[in-house]
Amino acid sequence: GTFAGTGQSGYSGDGGAAAQATITNAGPLAVDAHGNIYVISGDSRIRMITPDGIIHPVAGSGTGTGTDRAQGDGGLAVNATLNEPGAVAFDAQGNIYIADTSNARLRKIDNNGIITTIAGPGQPGVDYYNSVAVDSQNNVFLAWTHALLYPRVSTNAITGTVNRVNPGGSLTPVAGNGQSCTGGPFGMEFAFDGMPALQAVLCEVPSMTIDRNGIMYLAYGSQMLRITND
Repeated sequence: GTFAGTGQSGYSGDGGAAAQATITNAGPLAVDAHGNIYVISGDSRIRMITPDGIIHPVAGSGTGTGTDRAQGDGGLAVNATLNEPGAVAFDAQGNIYIADTSNARLRKIDNNGIITTIAGPGQPGVDYYNSVAVDSQNNVFLAWTHALLYPRVSTNAITGTVNRVNPGGSLTPVAGNGQSCTGGPFGMEFAFDGMPALQAVLCEVPSMTIDRNGIMYLAYGSQMLRITND
């Protein structure tokens, strides 16, 4: 049955029953250790549905206007602007990590609800921070796509990497060799099976997750990639 949303597009209902709230284009979902469900909506908001069925705002004040849609660092996340966030993840301390995709930032919400940028910014319109995941050791990983779309050429040059986020915000690649992938992953299926992850050519990695054993799973075109610790 339906647990959130009336079926109408909009933004209403915070503090009430999720089934009576309106949500704009509900997108990626995530579940934290307490059973709270987080939903990313098409108006660049993140909302949380608690186990009792109540919906709450978490981050994002709406779609925003203009070129700067990464405002609000240092203040409450519910008042900040996001730009097409692609994923959320959680660490053991309860911090929330947001892949603020089109802002080319990785942002963090602490236990006081304060948002900050912890990696980036990249170049808006070229760099996209598609996804984020946290392993059991509280290491944070970021999927980053660099899409050189302008000036237009016969094939768009795209590079993708998965990176560990270091203290201070620097990134260390753990998958993807950074070479250009023209035309997407299609036609390269299984081309890199059995190879070290850092030797693989990656295009866009729209989502990823890490299991309790530290094995990373990447969504990639029409297939799933698995990166082991071997």
